[in-house]
Amino acid sequence: MYLLKTAFRCTAIVLMSSVLWADNLAQAQLVEPIAPPAPVGPAPAPGTLQVMDGRYVSSLTTNTTFGIPEGDPRRQSSENQSTIIEGCAARNQCPYSVTVDAIFMTMDTPVNQAVAIDENTGTVLMTTSSTDFDLETGARIRFNYQIEEDTAWEARYFGIYDLQSRAAVFGSDNITTPGTFGASTTDWNDADSMSAYYRIRLQSLEFNVATAIENTPMSCFLGLRVIRLDERYILTAGNDGRASAYDIHALNDMYGVHAGAHGYSCWGAWNFLGTTSFGIYSNQSRQTTFATDNNQTDILRNFFHKRIGIGYSAELSFEAIRTLRNNMFLHLGYDVLWVGNVARAPDQLDFTSNAASGSRVLWRDGALAHGPSIGLEARW
Repeated sequence: MYLLKTAFRCTAIVLMSSVLWADNLAQAQLVEPIAPPAPVGPAPAPGTLQVMDGRYVSSLTTNTTFGIPEGDPRRQSSENQSTIIEGCAARNQCPYSVTVDAIFMTMDTPVNQAVAIDENTGTVLMTTSSTDFDLETGARIRFNYQIEEDTAWEARYFGIYDLQSRAAVFGSDNITTPGTFGASTTDWNDADSMSAYYRIRLQSLEFNVATAIENTPMSCFLGLRVIRLDERYILTAGNDGRASAYDIHALNDMYGVHAGAHGYSCWGAWNFLGTTSFGIYSNQSRQTTFATDNNQTDILRNFFHKRIGIGYSAELSFEAIRTLRNNMFLHLGYDVLWVGNVARAPDQLDFTSNAASGSRVLWRDGALAHGPSIGLEARW
């Protein structure tokens, strides 16, 4: 969490410093406004765009394409003149774009439950929240194709592939698990140590059709989305030189539709993009449980189960976009993704000791992933 807070604060400081610098520069340019070049050939009809000296020109009555806001005084001249539209319009006149980002995400841990206790006092020594995650680097790629003035196709993929955390406690013949599971075993009772390993992989792929909302700086989209949440949780007991494991693998494959909206704004040399979406899915959850005892020579549990139901997602992201050079842009952002009705690996732990223990798929928690991002966009 310390790394997450530090990264977030640094990103915010860089964003605010850059915005203030860009705004001061833009204000200085307003002192002596430069008149736009005289039109070449017939004037464009209201609502159309044309290229002039490498810049996009629109009549004052134009509602710029794909949700780009109007009304910025730095883009207006006299009533009968054309307006030079910089920044937002320049980005959106190129029909193709590819954005590649490095994303830095962390995830929450499931409902806090005890996994190791002092068998003499009952004191909780370790819980599922002991395996707390730092930021992990992943990748995201986005492709946009503007097929018409107010319609675009979007494709997006992102992945976090190796989010890991470990925790351990040590004692002297005094560590066991909650419930009756440890009491009826060799290695899990009177243990000298207990350790936990937690690994998460999260991937998402989506294809959308977006359309501008007339006379607003917004667009809405509808599309297909696939989300995979892959988790593994391994609890290991050490006892007099022996070691046995309680290994759980939980996998969620979510197939469905989602809808959302983009909101656009400009401030000086910066463009801003906010996106929100909600999705509903068919979620196929599977879990595998494998537990051993007596230095892994005895198999206590060996189960595979699956469950199909309805899953959900909600997403919110914000990006600040800065022009670097012609058709090349820097993206700085922050993303939050929640998925609900999913099987988390630690939630499948079952410390009872009967024939059905651990033989089910439990949907107890959602999963929340969030973190900053930085990337480059190319348009052509």
